[in-house]
Amino acid sequence: MSQTSAGKRNLFFLLSFFLINTVSFTSLLAAITFISGSFVQQWFFPVSVILAAVLNYYAAGLAGNKEKRSIFLTSLLAGIFVIVSAILIAGFFYDTSADGLVYHQETIYQLKTGWNPVNKILPDSVNQAIWINHYAKGAEIPQASIYSMTNRIETGKATNIILLAGSFFLTAFALSVFGRLTMRKVLLLSGLLVLNPVTINQLFTYYVDGQLACLLVSLLATFVLIYRDCNRYYLLMLISIIIITVNIKFTALVFTAFFIMAFLCLLLVFKKIQLFRKVFFSCLAGALLGVALVGYNPYIINTVHYNHPFYPLMGESSIDIIQESYPIGFAEKGRFEKFFISFFSHTDNEGSWAWEERRPTLKLPFTFNKVDISNARTEDTRVAGFGPFFSGIFLLALLFFLINSIRYYSQSIVSKVLYMVAVILISVLIVPEAWWARYVPQLWIIPLLLLIAIEMSDTIWPAILKRLFYLLVFFNISFSLISVPYRILMTLQLEYQLRQLEASNKPVNVEWGNARTNRVRFMEHHIPFREQKIDKAVAIEIIGSDSKFEMPGSVPPVSMPLLLKWWRGIKPENKLD
Repeated sequence: MSQTSAGKRNLFFLLSFFLINTVSFTSLLAAITFISGSFVQQWFFPVSVILAAVLNYYAAGLAGNKEKRSIFLTSLLAGIFVIVSAILIAGFFYDTSADGLVYHQETIYQLKTGWNPVNKILPDSVNQAIWINHYAKGAEIPQASIYSMTNRIETGKATNIILLAGSFFLTAFALSVFGRLTMRKVLLLSGLLVLNPVTINQLFTYYVDGQLACLLVSLLATFVLIYRDCNRYYLLMLISIIIITVNIKFTALVFTAFFIMAFLCLLLVFKKIQLFRKVFFSCLAGALLGVALVGYNPYIINTVHYNHPFYPLMGESSIDIIQESYPIGFAEKGRFEKFFISFFSHTDNEGSWAWEERRPTLKLPFTFNKVDISNARTEDTRVAGFGPFFSGIFLLALLFFLINSIRYYSQSIVSKVLYMVAVILISVLIVPEAWWARYVPQLWIIPLLLLIAIEMSDTIWPAILKRLFYLLVFFNISFSLISVPYRILMTLQLEYQLRQLEASNKPVNVEWGNARTNRVRFMEHHIPFREQKIDKAVAIEIIGSDSKFEMPGSVPPVSMPLLLKWWRGIKPENKLD
């Protein structure tokens, strides 16, 4: 490999190392501060950037002493550019997702305004207090740290973009070390791996499953690097990823533990005993820091006071949050039947609410209709949530891989890939509600992993088949990319609404409903408000939520964004809520 290619490879690793460590250090600083009795501070995130930069300086030695300075500076500038861009982009978009408004943003607001989750339980008067108190907070703590620095709550979503970028560069580095793929193919495959429809649809929301998808890809990429050529920086990367991942949500802890055990078993099978010890103790360090320190709330507190680390979803007085979300007809079906139906159905977001009458509809792979198109962009798609073409892509990748394996069965890559696929698939199927894509985002990895194995083997398969496969994956992803213009329009409508209320310069009567964090937006726009019951005859809904307000008399004219004018010009009643 040329010196230039090697430099690019090292830059990929340093960029991912910097971005992931920044988030990890933020979580660690917050955890130490909570235990000391304080709360989220403005300096957490910038200090974490500095600590990650220092670690990157030493890691730059991987490129050799001659290139160390230049590659360190390049990675640092590129990393800071990614972080600043992520904060600016996240700050533009308003999160209008259900869970984002109902409890994720409330968690972030409470953390930013002085709540210490280690020594205080929020009272029931706080909206959704039971989930805020007892759920994992590995996403919200770094987000609250960014919010504390910027004083704009929407900027916290920057961690979605930061971890997406970190996962992309780490995957690109892991694929490039084999030397079997062109740089163009490395970048293409890395992009397809991390552009999980779950990740895309949640990128500008406070949902956490997209982050989990990126972190699980990063975990697998790190295992590949460690298996090929272990060094201290790969092990440090492993520790950082574990610290973040186990605190994203409860199932993330289970997935992480399962993947680690599978990797350790692989090392034992191939008698890599010395490497086994290094990985074992690194994982142990990551688990202790992640669960006992960063995850003291919820894991330790839930176990000690409520007899189960996953309270309130498990243990005494557990709460069932799934039944009300079932599509019609799912309640009486088994886990595998639900998974099969969801896998081969039209992409749909219909739940079991009284006004929804559609049942999941089975279809032939690669067929789609307007139901697929309208629902593929949602952050919480229930049925066939990986996109309209995913079932076909999965089957096609499996077919190509099997044909390739029969012809080239002696290649060691086949057995290792099959092992990885089996591990990922088992991790999916152990989840009772695996039919819901965001609960098992790692399923997206399997067909792309099979594709990578084919690309790295010696087989030659028709170029038209390759192009067709890549085209199908691209089109499947493009269905989810519709979420970007959708969220731009939602943001413009909500911003226009807030600017109108701000221009009135009068107290606004509001009824927050479940989306109480809309009050933060009012405060950021300096809009005075009074909470009270709003008469339906005069109630106006805040865009993207069930919050309502009463327009305070006459409002001075406020200029409408051109894109919003165009949208409403197409059809005057257009309103994306």
